[in-house]
Amino acid sequence: MGMRRRPGRSVVAAALATATAAALATATAAALATAAALPAALALVAASGAGGLAAQSASEGVQLDGYIQTVNGAQRGAGVFNEGWDDLHGAITRLGWSGGLGGGWSWEVHQRILLDARSVGEGGASGIGVTVVPARSVPLRNRIAGGSDARLDHEFDRLAVTGPTPLGDLTIGRQAVRWGSSLIFPVSDLWGRFSPFELDTQQKLGVDAVRLLAYPAGGELDVVFADAGEGETAAIAARWHASPGWGEWALGAGRFWNEVLLMADLSWVRSTTTLRSEVVLPRDRGAGEWRDPRVTIGLDRFGTRWSWTVEAHLNGLGASSAPGYPEVIASPELQRGESYLLGRRYLGGSVSWTPSDLGRDRFSLTVLENLDDGSRTLFPAWSRDIGNSARWTLGGLLGIGSSPWQSNDPLALSFPVLRSEFGSYGNFAYGQFAWFF
Repeated sequence: MGMRRRPGRSVVAAALATATAAALATATAAALATAAALPAALALVAASGAGGLAAQSASEGVQLDGYIQTVNGAQRGAGVFNEGWDDLHGAITRLGWSGGLGGGWSWEVHQRILLDARSVGEGGASGIGVTVVPARSVPLRNRIAGGSDARLDHEFDRLAVTGPTPLGDLTIGRQAVRWGSSLIFPVSDLWGRFSPFELDTQQKLGVDAVRLLAYPAGGELDVVFADAGEGETAAIAARWHASPGWGEWALGAGRFWNEVLLMADLSWVRSTTTLRSEVVLPRDRGAGEWRDPRVTIGLDRFGTRWSWTVEAHLNGLGASSAPGYPEVIASPELQRGESYLLGRRYLGGSVSWTPSDLGRDRFSLTVLENLDDGSRTLFPAWSRDIGNSARWTLGGLLGIGSSPWQSNDPLALSFPVLRSEFGSYGNFAYGQFAWFF
């Protein structure tokens, strides 16, 4: 079946390519100016917070790293969404600026430039930039160009200062926070978790927060006070993490939107094998009732050539059958990226193999299965490292299960009926190139 392209698409693509180059040049120039001026400005913040630290940014210098990724592929919907193969193009550039302020304080700024172009319009379940952006009262994001089938966005995804205080290491501003040990079905990672269909997983999206990391004898205390979006009550949580000789464990509690959550994480490590469990118990603050738990149990083995992971997951936010999926899709938890799954019981696995000890080529397969409706999705991939700073990948997504259908009854509702979760995603094939600097 041939690829469908809209009339004038080449003109749009050319214009967006020009806009991307111009935006990158403008953003780089702006970042250079920002990097030159920011250390002195942030030094005032550090000085006020640490009792008058002297700014030494000129002597400590400014560092730049980051990456550029491009994705080109084709996507075909399932069931009533199947109108042939549609093309998808995307590119993301991340510029990471950092430097010292003196007295142990440092600053970090990340710029993120995202291009997403699709022949079926903006957005989609798979690709780059499909992860829900964390709630931010001050977005620091603007759309440079966009239309019905393309967008070009620029945002500041990191904007923070970090330094020592008498209580511990303090970070103020937009930053990445990761909790939990699950690899396929995270439950404790409530701070901007990745979508399982996200292709850009090099850096987590930043949350606006104040974070304190303290290191009492025998463990780590992590306290996060985070913005929950305009008009929302800020989220606050604390987590104690320890690493005894047999493995790791963590206990946490927090208030997230309308819920109070209790969290526990336990890992037993023996050589290259890890057995893990992670659980979250939510309590609805308004109703005063405990909600269904979210649990993941996993087993990992990491080797030089072969590595594999298996996880079983109970999603307390999901529905036990397809008729309940629309309600889950409309839930605030799914809309803000607290979960991306519709069902309740899941089994997932991932295996990777490299033919040589050099690890230049890597073949992998990840499978997610919804045990309630019998649907599954497969993510095969082959990646090859090019030197020490580049990588290309060929991969895909294959959704298996009952596809959506549309009733011919004129009295029936007009929207399609979902009959399974992963059977609704269709198929996706892509090529991806990444360059790191």
